[in-house]
Amino acid sequence: MSTSQVDAPDRPAPPPTPPGSRGIRGFADRWPFRRKLNVLVGVPLAVVALLLAYLITDQVGQARDAAAAAQLVRDSAQVAALVDRVEAEHQQAVLLSVRYEAAGADGRPSPVAYRRAQTAVDAQVAAVRKAFGDRLPDTEAQALKEIEGLSSLRDTIEQSYLPADNIDPAYTGAARSLIDGLGLDRNAALAATFTGNLLDSLLRADAAHSSFETSVFSATTGDTNALIEFTAAVGSYDLYLHQADRFARFATEEQADRLAEMEHSAAQREIAEAYAELQIDPSGLQANSREEVRRTFQAALAGYRAYPEQAANRLKIASSLIDEIADSADDASSDAWWRAAALLASALVGFLLWLAFSVAVRRSVIRPVQALTGAAQEVSAATSR
Repeated sequence: MSTSQVDAPDRPAPPPTPPGSRGIRGFADRWPFRRKLNVLVGVPLAVVALLLAYLITDQVGQARDAAAAAQLVRDSAQVAALVDRVEAEHQQAVLLSVRYEAAGADGRPSPVAYRRAQTAVDAQVAAVRKAFGDRLPDTEAQALKEIEGLSSLRDTIEQSYLPADNIDPAYTGAARSLIDGLGLDRNAALAATFTGNLLDSLLRADAAHSSFETSVFSATTGDTNALIEFTAAVGSYDLYLHQADRFARFATEEQADRLAEMEHSAAQREIAEAYAELQIDPSGLQANSREEVRRTFQAALAGYRAYPEQAANRLKIASSLIDEIADSADDASSDAWWRAAALLASALVGFLLWLAFSVAVRRSVIRPVQALTGAAQEVSAATSR
């Protein structure tokens, strides 16, 4: 009986272990079992803790930003009031200047109303500084200094006639600088949010409508620059419509309707009627004689009461909307704080649960290992004997 020998195939030699792997494996092999177990339990816990810390820090940052935004919105109500006071002084400046034109070289109208408007502006400047305190932006501080720098223009207006187109740029520029000075487009907490766009468009819509009212009144006085004032009124009203439309894109329907109420007051209807009359024959707005200036001015003065009434109504609407925007920012801040607190509570509960689980696992693994180690030592001792 013959047998055939079948050669078994040669087994390939195991691939050599890379030097780096031998080093890592050797390093890990030198660790005690308890240390390895601690690493396996502790590293995931540390990673989760870092992630939660990042999330909590982010939520706290959002809460602080929202709180700062809410405070800025509330402070901006004082800026809106200052813009209104500046336009009121602007109107009184136009009134006094036209009075000089109507009175002639020998007339000297009383500047009492104009000075009263100046006092109101100066008091509101102080109110803005007090509201902001050390949070006053540098650009806003510069805008306030520009208003305080109107003293030379005020003196000139009090002394003699000054055309309206020489008065307008100083006051409209001051009002615009007050809004620009808030830096809503540069504020990291507001620039890319609905809050920032809402506030900016509201303030600019309010200022544009205020400028429109002043220009309409100035155009009705028969001043030598009445046509220029009418053109300014057209531009200001277009700007108001643009900003109101921008506001409506970010606001609720109810907020947009409330802003539109600026156009629906009894005082605004009188101003709108005056504006409509100006559009009939803009080229004939300028009075051609001193007597005609007097008549036109007296007619404009008879309807002047509508302008401060409209200003008060407009400021009331703007202030209520500002308060509502600030409340929304406060709510966002509160929500962010609650989210941060919830994350922190979840992290603490999770940490305690994980710690309890880790201790239980560690004990369940180490005890059998210790028992086996003890048994092995006993066997080894018995064998050696």
